[in-house]
Amino acid sequence: MRILSIINYPYYRPGGGLVTMRALYHQLARRGHQVVALHTFAAYSPVVGRDVDNRGSAIEFLAKHGVATSSAAGALRFSDGPVEVHYVDNADAVGPYLDHLLPALDPDWVQLAAHQADAIGDAVAARVPAANRLFTCHASEGLPFGPRAMHRGPRTLDHMRACRGIWVPSAYVRRYLAEHAGLASTVLPLDVYGARPFRRLGAWDRGAVTLINSSLPKGLPVFLDLARAFPDVPFATVPTWEIGVAPSDPSLAGLPANVTLVSPVANPEIDRIYEQVRVLVVPSLLHEAFGLVVVEAMLRGIPVLASDVGGLPEAKLGVPYVLPLASIEWDAEARTWRQPPRELAPWRAALGALLTDRARYDQVAEQSRQAAHAFVAALPDDGFERFLATCLGG
Repeated sequence: MRILSIINYPYYRPGGGLVTMRALYHQLARRGHQVVALHTFAAYSPVVGRDVDNRGSAIEFLAKHGVATSSAAGALRFSDGPVEVHYVDNADAVGPYLDHLLPALDPDWVQLAAHQADAIGDAVAARVPAANRLFTCHASEGLPFGPRAMHRGPRTLDHMRACRGIWVPSAYVRRYLAEHAGLASTVLPLDVYGARPFRRLGAWDRGAVTLINSSLPKGLPVFLDLARAFPDVPFATVPTWEIGVAPSDPSLAGLPANVTLVSPVANPEIDRIYEQVRVLVVPSLLHEAFGLVVVEAMLRGIPVLASDVGGLPEAKLGVPYVLPLASIEWDAEARTWRQPPRELAPWRAALGALLTDRARYDQVAEQSRQAAHAFVAALPDDGFERFLATCLGG
């Protein structure tokens, strides 16, 4: 098969959705399919209310990692192993570039993703028959409908209704699409967890209580509350891509004395982070589609505390701890988050149990590792082909 995937984000941007898509591209390529990924330099930010141009950082990343590029027909091109990647400036440039790309590629399937701009969906709808269009969604916040909506693209729902099939990473997203848009979708968990074997890294007597992605949506206020509640325990946080948060961000100023900043790493090097982690906290205030970091940590025998919102309970695989937490709400008019009161006593109690009871820590660590290994071992290598067979009525 020839598959064209179009996403309104830079190709190497961090985040679970894009990590999943890159893993899918490589899985399909290993199975003999031709994969072309068309991405944009500019991505919409609901916080600033406009597209943000990421060209500089995207090109800097390619240069830093020695990726050879070429230019043609208004696009920057490079290869990620067997995957052919094309960058165009923004959503408005997708249509004209498709006029150049589609005749040469003649794809069997064209796949769109949430967080798209209307210009992309319109361009594809005008050039690709509905019978050859697919859609995927990795964030309910990336949709323009339902209670979690915080994104532009009012015609996204029309584009989704017109496609041949929709796949999602969790039962949570499937329920969201069904309840708020009447859309049917297929849950397609993918193996995005990297090379085996997974090192056993969890240890009761070393490492820090860690938050990955230091931002309000990912639960930074909860993390800081926990750090203050356990002043003699090392805490660490990894500033990454979420809403432009960087080590110099004001939200990270005045950290408690027991909190250190850890430099982010590329996903294939994620063990450099996890070997420093005693307990991973995932107090997300967003409705995560799934939560890849939860399974990543559990594979390495690291206990995880996760909030009971979105797809995070699924990612916990039945292992403690899934803890109550009130989620934030997006105020589209003010372009900011509304934060409800939060009761954090269950979080402090659960973390305290892991920090003071070595037997309990070891028990949860082993349960986590066994459940995560069983989950990953059961992930099919041909899941996408099975999904397509379903779309075709097979």
